[in-house]
Amino acid sequence: MKAKGAATLKAKTPVARFRVTPLDPQKKCGTGTSVQRLFRISEESAAGLRSHLVFLDRHGWYCEHGRECPAVRHAQKFR
Repeated sequence: MKAKGAATLKAKTPVARFRVTPLDPQKKCGTGTSVQRLFRISEESAAGLRSHLVFLDRHGWYCEHGRECPAVRHAQKFR
């Protein structure tokens, strides 16, 4: 049972900002690459800066940090 007038506190999630830069897969991976799209993602948060490479190839979308990395979603949305 809650105490009368008790405030519930929401846990604040840190806000990260992502900057998406498209790269030329042929120049970065070589002429025989199967990479169709390549992005460098810069993630800035209170914890600092983190760099990601996100690929689209015959295996699908993935980041060097794994398929579930939030940078993958930002690369997929890039037009």
